[in-house]
Amino acid sequence: MLKAKLFDGLLLVLWTLLIGFLAYQINGKLIGIDDADIFFVYSKNLALGKGLLFSEGIPRVEGYTSTLWMLLCSAIFFVGFEKGGIFALTLFIFFLTHLLGFKTIERLTFSPKSYFWKILYIVILTSSCGYCSWTTVTLMDTTLWGALLISMNYFLLFDPENKKEWLLAILTFCLAPLARPEALLICPLLLVIILFKNGPYYFFKKPSIFIPTGFLFSAISVTAFRIRYFGYPFPNTFYAKVSHSLFQNLKSGGKYFLDYLFSNSLMSLSFLLAIWCGLAFCLSKNNRKQKHLGEQPLGLVSLMVLSALSLPIFSGGDHFNLYRFYQPIYPIIAIQIVLLICKAVPSLNSVSVLNRAVGLIWLLCLSTRDNWLEISRRGSPIKYEFFLSELGRGVGNSLNELFSKQQSDLPAVGVIAAGGVAMTYRGTIYDLMGLNNSYISHFSEVRTGPKNHAAFQKEAFFNLPIDILLIPTSPDDEFIQEALKGLLEDPVFKSTWTYGSIHLLDQPSKNQRAFYRRSFVDKLNNYGEYSFEVIHTTNLSS
Repeated sequence: MLKAKLFDGLLLVLWTLLIGFLAYQINGKLIGIDDADIFFVYSKNLALGKGLLFSEGIPRVEGYTSTLWMLLCSAIFFVGFEKGGIFALTLFIFFLTHLLGFKTIERLTFSPKSYFWKILYIVILTSSCGYCSWTTVTLMDTTLWGALLISMNYFLLFDPENKKEWLLAILTFCLAPLARPEALLICPLLLVIILFKNGPYYFFKKPSIFIPTGFLFSAISVTAFRIRYFGYPFPNTFYAKVSHSLFQNLKSGGKYFLDYLFSNSLMSLSFLLAIWCGLAFCLSKNNRKQKHLGEQPLGLVSLMVLSALSLPIFSGGDHFNLYRFYQPIYPIIAIQIVLLICKAVPSLNSVSVLNRAVGLIWLLCLSTRDNWLEISRRGSPIKYEFFLSELGRGVGNSLNELFSKQQSDLPAVGVIAAGGVAMTYRGTIYDLMGLNNSYISHFSEVRTGPKNHAAFQKEAFFNLPIDILLIPTSPDDEFIQEALKGLLEDPVFKSTWTYGSIHLLDQPSKNQRAFYRRSFVDKLNNYGEYSFEVIHTTNLSS
C-alpha cells in the first residue's frame, strides 16, 4: 500500500511538472494573463494593508470573482513572492486535485491494477491543451474551482468514512461559495442528489448535518460581507458580464455550450453518456430496483457532469478561447470515461488492452479542434492574454516614469484591459469595461457588444474625470471599436480628445501613445516640460 502511494505521488509530481512546462512553452513562455493580474491587484493591496482596493480614487468594488483565490494570492504576496509563488501554488493545487482523482478511480475500479486506469486518466487530461493551459500558467482561479468540484464529486460518490473525510467534505462545501459564485447553484443541487441517494433523513443527523449548514453559513456570510463592504450581494463581475435578460444569457450560454460540445469528440461522448446514465440512475431510484444507489457510480458521476456543464449556460458563457468555464469539469469527465471503459470491458487489466484504450482516447482527442498538434503549428489561442499582461505592466511603468514629476497629481487613466496596468500604475484607474468599476457596471441594463465587454456606455465615459484613454492595440481595431460602441467616432469625443504621443522634452525616450483629453494636453504644455505629437490613424481624425 505504501509503495503504491509513493508511486502515485511520484507519478503525479512528474506529470504536474511536465504539464506546467508544456503549457508554459505553448503559451509564449509567459505566466499570468491580464485577468489574473486583476486578482493580484486586490491581493497585493490587501497584503499591503490598503484593503480590498482596485485603484485609489474610485469607490470600493469587488472586481475579482473568487474571494478564496484572491485571499490565497494575498498570502503569497504577504510573504514576499509574486507570480512565481502563485505559479507554485497553482501547481500544488493541480497536484492535489489529481491525487483525489487517483483515489476516486482506485475506489471505483476495485482493481488490484488500478494504476492502468490512473494512467488512462492522465492520458485523457494531457490530451486537452485547453485544460492544461487554463489550470496552470494562466494563474486564474480555474485550478482552485476544479479542485473543489472533484472533491464534491468524490463525496457525491462516497459517503465520508472517518473524521478526516468528514472534515474534508464539510470544508469543501464551506469553501465553495468563497471560490466561485456558481457554488450558490451547484452546491444545493448536489446536496439534493446526495439526499436522493441516501434518503430524506440523511442530513438530519450528525455529522452529515454540518455539510449543508456549513455551506449555508459560508454563503450567507460572504454575501453579507459583500453587501456591507461593497454595497452589492454579488461580485461586480456578475453585473458587468451577465445580461439582465435570461433569454439572452440562455442564448449566448447555449451557443457557448454547443461550441464546446462539438469542439471535442470526447466531450460529445461524455455528454451523451451523462444523459443516458443520469436518466438510468433516476429511473432505477424511482423503480426502487436497488437498495443502495451508491452501486451506480457512473450514474452519479454523470449527474455531476450534467450539473457542472449547465452552469455556464445560465451565466451566458465566456469570451476567452479554449473554453475556460468548462476546464474545471474536465477531470470529472475523465473519471467518467475511465469508469465507462472499466465497466464495459471488465477484463481490461492487461497492458496490451490498455494500450488500445489509450490509443483510442488519444485518437478521439486528436479530433479536438484545439489539440496540441494544431496549437504547436499556429500558436495558442490564449497566447495574446499573456501578452496583454506584459504590455499592461509595461505601460503602467511607462506612465509612472513619464509623469514622475507629478506624483501628487498623476493623471486618471481609462483602460480596456485593466489588470496589467493596475499592477504597476500608481494613479487612478477607471476600468471602462465595468469589471472593476461599479459606476459603469450599474450604469445601464443594456448589454450589447462583445461578450464580457458589453457594460460600457458612452454617457458613463463622458461623466468620468479621465485624462488618458489607453488602447491596448490600434484604435482602428474592430474589437476596440465594438467594445467602445462607436466612442472614437463620436463628435463630442472628437472635439474633446486627441490621439497622439506625449514625451519629455529632455528625455524623448520616455513617451506614451494614447488618447488624451485636450484640456489635459494644454495643462501639460503649460509646464514646459512635455511635448505632444498628434498621430493620425486610418479611420480617425485627430
